[in-house]
Amino acid sequence: MKKFFLMAGFAALLCTTVFGQSADDVKRQSIQASYLLALGKKPTTAEVNYWMGQSISGDVVKTLYENHRKWLQSNPEIKKDMIRRSFKNSYGRLPNDSEIATNMQQAWTYTDWMNNHGAWLKKTPSDYENAIKFAYQNVLNRQPSSTELSFWKGKGAMAYYVVASCVEQCKTSGKSANCASNVFSSSSRFADAISVAPSVAASANGIIGQASGNVVAPGGGNVISAGGGNVIAAGGMN
Repeated sequence: MKKFFLMAGFAALLCTTVFGQSADDVKRQSIQASYLLALGKKPTTAEVNYWMGQSISGDVVKTLYENHRKWLQSNPEIKKDMIRRSFKNSYGRLPNDSEIATNMQQAWTYTDWMNNHGAWLKKTPSDYENAIKFAYQNVLNRQPSSTELSFWKGKGAMAYYVVASCVEQCKTSGKSANCASNVFSSSSRFADAISVAPSVAASANGIIGQASGNVVAPGGGNVISAGGGNVIAAGGMN
């Protein structure tokens, strides 16, 4: 069974197929996963083709993930975009200039930032409530009801894009009158998703630093995936 992967992951390259997938399939998934984990977005076709032509030994996702970390430090505009993406996906808003300037001092990846933002949301209920409200406003053009707010607050603290993706799935299913649901859509416009082999997802779990579950989402938490698959979530810029 495949796992859905939104942000990143890797599987060791094998000469044989993995769950019916070729070594090239697994390498391609690993490349895509590394970009999702490090930058919070999918790689371009040119970037995938470049790395497909390179010999990468060991854990491909982890190797490329650390390569991307170093690359970010020498590309300030790309790094700023990554930081903006992490704020938008965590809080439902973009950072101000002061926040960007302060955060540029950190040699962090998108996953590092998402975990940092997740910790902040857990200890700052007002910011988490605002993220929930942004999600409902952006998806349903209304504020959440007291029941919906209580539902999400009871989940601890999830990133904006996780809440928005679940609310979006609720709307799609025709239940928008009461969107207190933790069904996450892997085809959400609020998240990038790729389907990967279990070994790729397992490697991603190691980078994210959370135990394997129904969903492993940087700054998110456990969410039930529509269709019952496992999801490693990252987020888009919507």
